Amino acid sequence: MIDLGKEFKRMAEEFEISDKEVLSSVRTMIRSMWSESVFKLEFLKRNSELIVNENLRSKKRYPMVRRYKCAICGEMFGSTEIELDHIESENTLTSYEHINDFMTNIVLTSPDKLQVLCKDKKSKKLGVTRFGCHNIKTFSERYGVDFDTARAEKEAKQLVDKKLDKAYLQEHQLPVSSTQSARRATIVEHKLSLLKEKDDECI
Repeated sequence: MIDLGKEFKRMAEEFEISDKEVLSSVRTMIRSMWSESVFKLEFLKRNSELIVNENLRSKKRYPMVRRYKCAICGEMFGSTEIELDHIESENTLTSYEHINDFMTNIVLTSPDKLQVLCKDKKSKKLGVTRFGCHNIKTFSERYGVDFDTARAEKEAKQLVDKKLDKAYLQEHQLPVSSTQSARRATIVEHKLSLLKEKDDECI
């Protein structure tokens, strides 16, 4: 097997291009290769289903629509609302030694290492984002927290950033602390308790 790292390092030296620029270009090149991959398209096709279109505006023209089931939340989404996730997705490419593994993990993958996940959706009215499972999973892996904690942390941070944290706390009759960090922590704790209650109801 060709040592891609060694070859790109050689090219960087011969073309007199910085390592940082070359690695960034290779990273983009590999991800672009995957985005156009026939294997990716085939996986998405096999992991979708045609269902009856319930949209009154378009159901006459398109009586059936293709939908994809999120592997985490189990809800159905359209093609623009999902992302194809590499289950072991924290792939690093910061040195030439990483290139072979990065290429293998991203492009030379297998169906059992892939899954469909929903992505973020922004509300037109409030400008608040409904965080998708893909974004939450990435946060969970990056910061070493469980999925529910990742969701609660992201939602709490959004409320603080949009200055909606105090209103949220007042609405749920929770103490409104004087510092953002304390208010955020209270919101995280509250959201986790709601998720736990929901899980208990399902048991």
